[in-house]
Amino acid sequence: MLQKVNVFFLFLSIFGTLQSQKKKSPSSEQISQAVNLSETYEDDIVILNSSQTFEFELNRKQDLISVLQKTDEEIINTSERSHIKKYVFYDKTSNVSEFEMLDQEGKSLGLDVSDDYYQSDDIFYSDARVKHMDVIFPSKGTVLNFKMEKEYGDIKYFTRIIFQDEYPIQNKEVKLIVPNWLKIEFKEFNFGNYSISLKKELDEKAGTTIYNYSIRNLEAIKKEYRSPGISHTAPHILVLAKAYYDKGEEKILFRETRDLYKWYKSLVNEMDESDNDALKNVVARLTEGAESDGEKIKNIYYWVQDNIRYIAFEDGIAGFKPDESQNVLKKKYGDCKGMANLLKQMLVIAGYDARLTWIGTNNIAYDYSLPNLAVDNHMICALKREGEWFFLDPTEKFISIKDNAERIQGRPVLIENGKEYIQEEVPIQNPETNKQEKFTRLILEDNILKGKVIENYTGQSKSNFLYGYHQIKNSDKNLALKYYINSGDKDVLVGNIKTSDLTDRDADLSLDYEVEFNNMVSSFGNEIYIDLDNEKEFSNLKLKERKYAYRLPYKMDVMSVVEFEVPQGYKISTLPKPVDVSTQNFRVHAGYSLKGNLLEYKKHFVFQNSLIDKNDFEAWSRLSKSLNDLYNHQIILTAK
Repeated sequence: MLQKVNVFFLFLSIFGTLQSQKKKSPSSEQISQAVNLSETYEDDIVILNSSQTFEFELNRKQDLISVLQKTDEEIINTSERSHIKKYVFYDKTSNVSEFEMLDQEGKSLGLDVSDDYYQSDDIFYSDARVKHMDVIFPSKGTVLNFKMEKEYGDIKYFTRIIFQDEYPIQNKEVKLIVPNWLKIEFKEFNFGNYSISLKKELDEKAGTTIYNYSIRNLEAIKKEYRSPGISHTAPHILVLAKAYYDKGEEKILFRETRDLYKWYKSLVNEMDESDNDALKNVVARLTEGAESDGEKIKNIYYWVQDNIRYIAFEDGIAGFKPDESQNVLKKKYGDCKGMANLLKQMLVIAGYDARLTWIGTNNIAYDYSLPNLAVDNHMICALKREGEWFFLDPTEKFISIKDNAERIQGRPVLIENGKEYIQEEVPIQNPETNKQEKFTRLILEDNILKGKVIENYTGQSKSNFLYGYHQIKNSDKNLALKYYINSGDKDVLVGNIKTSDLTDRDADLSLDYEVEFNNMVSSFGNEIYIDLDNEKEFSNLKLKERKYAYRLPYKMDVMSVVEFEVPQGYKISTLPKPVDVSTQNFRVHAGYSLKGNLLEYKKHFVFQNSLIDKNDFEAWSRLSKSLNDLYNHQIILTAK
């Protein structure tokens, strides 16, 4: 009954939307335009014209600069019928005063607008809200108009303007009307492959400078798995609000990096870290009996990794201000800032020089030469020991103190240093630090491949394994380990598993086990067909049709060696050609060699960079074809 009621109300909702949108039918010209656009764009919706205007106003009472955004869009449907959702985000630092859909005559369609908290699996608590409405385009060529007004209460939170939309745009104008009393700069990113022009005009009467960006034939934002962040791909401008003048007095915003740091540090200074008795007790317990400073530091660092759950938290100022360490300790969870602060305070109590550190991960294209709140998205802890900086990220589970996660390697950091700051860069590690090796020795017995396997992991390949292993919800860890090794394949039987200490982050990880493959051998007459490759690494990595670069989880060094004893009375007539490819960013070797009755199948993949750039796609596509030819080749044993 409940299901019928829900369906009934859903029908009413859609029917009501349709009724409210029942207006004049599209003209023949609009239908023809829709047909032509459908030949150019894959999308069912195209924004014909988009206009965005941004104006700046001084709020003297609060000593803030507000930004008013006005958006107008003319949207056409190119299919027989479309149903879309229009939405706009806002939070405690902004508000939306107008949000509606109009017909071609400028009359409101009166659509229901919902206003909800934005929910995401990645965010524990957020002040982000979203206004949204369902819009139906009942027929091909239907043209509707969208209007929206949004105000940012403080210019520091108005960080950038992304030109693209989830739908393609034929023509777009972005106008920024800057008063003479405001000192501001617009930094352009990713303009190269787009038709974008800038016209700058001075309006002496109004006392403003108008920046007018014109964009033509702008494709829709495409979501792709493991693509770089939007700041690396989308054409946009970064807003650098430096200072403003009020009654002849200059007031600094974020003119230089030190101004950004000053604001960050002011939030840190508001924290009350005096109630730290509980923290002292934990530190004393963790350091008791430790024989060296290194052991004490590791005990504290790993304890935070293991005992504090990472949960992203966004709520106005709290999205930038770290939580007090005693709160994080009590709750046993925190965001990156809270966890970094907890680790810092614990290390300081233990007598070490630990500092809060702001950083933008490799998802961000900016550095600290651009003072803007969008330049960083993460916080870690920097530890200075014997004149050297160590960068500790407690949100990275099972990572060794010797390693840094790929997402922060090579990234600039801002380390707290009283009223000043220290700028450093997280060291870059070579792919050899992340080795993943697998050595397999197989024999053929009763049409089943049997043998022994040794696997070794270091660096991030090790922490990645440990994270995956500990994520498996199974009280029988041996069964969980079997499942992790054979990926749930019932035809791969794993037994007699021996491992190194799976709680030791610092030592190399090793696995030693016996294996049987029940689906890799078939016989026909006097011939036996064997597939020696149950891994087929990177066979599904198809890049040719991608729009954006592909980001691996980390720089990789993967090697697999399979040794197979050819049974007596059999011979191998032919072997496939090996694969050997070397570029600036990756090296791959894979092939067979036969020495007496021992067949060796060796593969070695080395990725010098975690990012496979589009310039490498063609080389990778050729390599992928050669690899799959090799993977599909079966070894044929022929009776002598």
